[in-house]
Parts: sequence; structure tokens; C-alpha cells
Amino acid sequence: MEINGKEYGLFYSVGAHIAFDNWAVQHAKSSYAEGVIQKFTCMVLAYNEVNGIKDNDPPTKEELAKLPNYVFEEIMAEVLKCEKKDSERKVEAEAKGNAKSTVKKSS
Repeated sequence: MEINGKEYGLFYSVGAHIAFDNWAVQHAKSSYAEGVIQKFTCMVLAYNEVNGIKDNDPPTKEELAKLPNYVFEEIMAEVLKCEKKDSERKVEAEAKGNAKSTVKKSS
């Protein structure tokens, strides 16, 4: 997603989940909006780590606070979409004609 002309990737890894949960425990009285921004930050950092990106830090809460609210709405939608996508298991089935049998024929 793009914020202020800079592109950010998001990935909801186990590490991002743990980092966000730890933050949430320590900041139990924080607002939902602050939680969304923190989860966004954790997901950007996870994406950067997995993809070897070293020079694309997420925007700070202070930087984001100066932007119009529609940016927050876009961040929230992207966080929810990515969290759902990265939390679903994808199973690929082979086509029936390509399946190999492990049953031995008796003679």
C-alpha cells in the first residue's frame, strides 16, 4: 500500500502476530485506532524482514496522525485484508487424472 508516495508491503507472520500481541498486552488501554496502526507497523516490519528490505521503515504514529482520516481507513482495510489472507491455509489438490495409486494389485 502507498502512503505519502512510499510503497509498503504487509505480511502477517507469526512474528508480527507475537509482536502485536505483546504490544497489546503492554498497552491495554490504547484505542482501537492505535492498535490498527501498531499492527500495520508489525506487518510492514515482517514484510521487510522476509523480503530482505532494509531501508523502508514504516511511517511513525506521529507522521500518520498528520494525514487525513481516509488514510487510516485505507490502512485498516489493508491490515484486515492481509491478516485474513495470511491466516488462511491454501490447499492445492492434484487433478484426478494425475493421481497415482499406492494400492498394489493382487495376482
